[in-house]
Amino acid sequence: MEEQATSSTVPASALATPFLGPIELLRHAWRDYTTHLSLYLGIFAVPTVVNILVLVSGQYITLSTTPLFIVANIIGGIITALGVIALLSALSRPEEFTFARAYRVSAERFFPYLWLMIISGFLVLGLTLLFVIPGIIVGVWFSMGLMVFIAEDERGMRALLKSKEYVRGRAWGVFGRSLFIGLLMAVLLGVVSALVAGATFGAGVPASGTSLSVAIVTNLLSLVLTPLLYGYFFGLYRNLRTLHGEVVIDARGTTKAKYVVPAVIGFLLVPIFIGSFFMYAARAGFPLPTGADLNELQRQMNLPVSGPESSLELVPDAPATPAI
Repeated sequence: MEEQATSSTVPASALATPFLGPIELLRHAWRDYTTHLSLYLGIFAVPTVVNILVLVSGQYITLSTTPLFIVANIIGGIITALGVIALLSALSRPEEFTFARAYRVSAERFFPYLWLMIISGFLVLGLTLLFVIPGIIVGVWFSMGLMVFIAEDERGMRALLKSKEYVRGRAWGVFGRSLFIGLLMAVLLGVVSALVAGATFGAGVPASGTSLSVAIVTNLLSLVLTPLLYGYFFGLYRNLRTLHGEVVIDARGTTKAKYVVPAVIGFLLVPIFIGSFFMYAARAGFPLPTGADLNELQRQMNLPVSGPESSLELVPDAPATPAI
């Protein structure tokens, strides 16, 4: 059965509430950001430091240490997810949260958060691969799902369906406000990255060092910008919730197929597309990389290639032993 969303009567107070524009949303987010700056930066500093350490360790990777580097990236991804949940929890009610409580709550909500990301990702991916425009529409509908999960403790499809109800009738406005903050953040990150890359490259720093410098500065800038970005979206969510009124999700209605099928299609099409690409590449006779090519790539990345463990040179086949 489908979880059908129905809303209660819009409260009278909502009739006098305007749909806040992007500048007003940013102004509210900035006010909250500066008021609770130490809490937000302290929470998100944890995944930032971990990610920087992983980036630095990647400069010393060899073939023998590749598995450890993969594990480090997985751990970094988990810590980043915990940091996002902790930050969002603090943004929802900053007066009630401390650093410790935020991470305690994030540990309790990690798996529901992961499930929500999987569901929404599959739904949007499935429709985007089939028809681009419906995928964008579904992405806008479900854009408040994470905020609903954090603020109202709704999980899975319930959070996504509530998000759709909040966005109903204002999808273009939500899309425009999301595009505004996305472009703003992209421009800031792009300009700073270009300046750092130009400065380091101009100083004669090798390409690998320049890339590392840009990545570190980008992570540090993200530490500063991410609380403001999520605060902006929390403000948008609160505004939509006030305008729409309380939403009640009932486990009644038609089948869930129209939500589940696109997710399944998205899950199936990705490996199908990847497999088709490699099959086409093989049939077209595209050259595969040789051991010398991989060694040259290692040299360009300043990775050691001299030792027996790190060398990727192809060893010629040993001559066949004559039969006795």
